[in-house]
Amino acid sequence: MKPSDSKQAEHSPPPHRKLCRDCGVDTIDRGAWNYYMVHNDLWDVAGVNRDMLCLGCFAHRLGRPLEASDFTLAPINNTNPLISALRRAREADRD
Repeated sequence: MKPSDSKQAEHSPPPHRKLCRDCGVDTIDRGAWNYYMVHNDLWDVAGVNRDMLCLGCFAHRLGRPLEASDFTLAPINNTNPLISALRRAREADRD
């Protein structure tokens, strides 16, 4: 291994980790609940491309709080308690 390879390995996350592009938090960590799917147009507005953002950084880039309607019906969103809370609040507002 070249010295430059070992230096890069020190600073690169393991391959199964996806770090937030802005703050560096591990978005795959199930305890942090930062793994989610939003509509493509919002992702484009945030200017993320193929990188990842935690929920807080994503909201910051949008310049507003996240809403239930921001998230797709992807199964990953069904297991996220933060998204579930947003959806419950939206339903309560409709009643």
